[in-house]
Amino acid sequence: MIGTKQNERSNNRGDVVIGIDKEREKGEYKEREHSFIRSTVQDFLKHSFAGFDAIIHLAATVSVIKTIEDPIGSHDNNATLTLKLLEKVKEMGINKIVFTS
Repeated sequence: MIGTKQNERSNNRGDVVIGIDKEREKGEYKEREHSFIRSTVQDFLKHSFAGFDAIIHLAATVSVIKTIEDPIGSHDNNATLTLKLLEKVKEMGINKIVFTS
């Protein structure tokens, strides 16, 4: 829901949006992204962010049940992955990041 609204707002401003999601298909976004990559953030971090002006990071384990069943995996997905993303953003010289969890 948050990602959908942010995506609509960014597109309405004329921003180029690239959606990255490991579970959804492009059709679920109703073609709102200019580009869509079915990927995990972990895999996406292996690539260059050259040309990016900003990152909006909304990825997280959202299921309370999953966080109870796999607290270590949830921590890796939420906290550790966010730290890796921040390091990559800094390395690439991107000065704008929006994060919510």
